[in-house]
Amino acid sequence: MDLVVEAINGLKSNVFKDYIFPIGTLGISAFVGLKTSFYAIRYSEDVKADIHKIKVLNQTLLSANQIRSSLMAIKTNYYGKIQSHPIQRALAIPPLASTPIIPQFNPVDLSFLADQISLNNLEEHKWIRIEYIDTLFRNFHNVVQQWQLLTNEKRSVAPQLNGLMGIGLNTEQLINALGREKLCKLIDLTEQTLLLTDQLLIEISCFLIAFPDISGEFVSKQNRKRYGGMLRFELPDKSDAKSLLSACPPLDFAECASVLGTTIEELKHRYRPIYV
Repeated sequence: MDLVVEAINGLKSNVFKDYIFPIGTLGISAFVGLKTSFYAIRYSEDVKADIHKIKVLNQTLLSANQIRSSLMAIKTNYYGKIQSHPIQRALAIPPLASTPIIPQFNPVDLSFLADQISLNNLEEHKWIRIEYIDTLFRNFHNVVQQWQLLTNEKRSVAPQLNGLMGIGLNTEQLINALGREKLCKLIDLTEQTLLLTDQLLIEISCFLIAFPDISGEFVSKQNRKRYGGMLRFELPDKSDAKSLLSACPPLDFAECASVLGTTIEELKHRYRPIYV
């Protein structure tokens, strides 16, 4: 009889062993698998995000370098030929032979830099402020437009100056040849164009050096090494190229005020630096 009771008891299920433990084991396994999958997906997304950041940052640098190269190419046409007298400067600069290509730039691509907006000292980190970078690229478009205006103006007065350039005309003779309004317009366009070109060339050169160091912090060091680092740009080594990064000789404001019929203070305000 005892053997029969023992056999019957053996047929009874152990709830913990037969149900709870297997379910718990499956639950733990599923949880571990889920966490592993989550971290794997998260890691994959982080890698993709960093690769995208590297691509966008390097493309921004390449576009900025293209701008610097274009500005330096423009400046080679007149650097070393201009002095301080406003009329000499206006006549010494040749018109552009061709219009520089404006690189494509979409500031939205740099939206991941917006996290840095919480920094206390934004001026120290202006190189990664999206609005600053956007303005930098827009100013190149403004410079190109300014050169087009100056080129058109110089071509419009060229017929009136033919045969007169080599005889050393004074101010009154030039006014008689062109008219005061045209001469003043030519001088004003020249000074605005020279200022914008110099200012942007110097600023974009500083940007090319500072931007990789600061923006590179948005990409993990491991991914920078594994998937490609940040491009680096230095100042030119050759003396001629270094000279192009120097500002042109300053304008003689007193002489310019006399020609344009205005005051020195008004001219200094009009031709004030755009970057400080």
